[in-house]
Amino acid sequence: MVALQTYFPDWKNLAIHESSPGNRGVSPRLQRECPSYLPSQFFPDVPLGTCHENVGCENLESLTFANASFDVHITQDVMEHVFNPARAFCEIARTLRPGGGHVFTTPLVNKTRTSAVRAPCRMTDKSSTFSRQSTKATPLPPTVPW
Repeated sequence: MVALQTYFPDWKNLAIHESSPGNRGVSPRLQRECPSYLPSQFFPDVPLGTCHENVGCENLESLTFANASFDVHITQDVMEHVFNPARAFCEIARTLRPGGGHVFTTPLVNKTRTSAVRAPCRMTDKSSTFSRQSTKATPLPPTVPW
């Protein structure tokens, strides 16, 4: 909230998109106090740009929003889960209004542990998919459309 209040003190009157909001911290406050706040999640079986359970379905790598739609994008611990972060950053920049910004967080780097690929991306003609390799988490279906 400090970054938002510092760089966008009029945040309550701005158009703000948040990808994958949580149910604690800044997300509930934005929901309550910012009339132009738009949360989104990625739902693999829901068409992009549609609403599911009062939340928009969006893929940061291929946003359905028009150019210059938002004053601020917020992603909290999200970018490390994106298959193509460069593409996501380009989409965020495309949908920002002049003078807008992207407020984001990422977890600390753990240099003592090796990273593990959990969901490799396989590009096809017009879409990508991911599949489960090995994880101790809840099993995913063998192939999920992206």
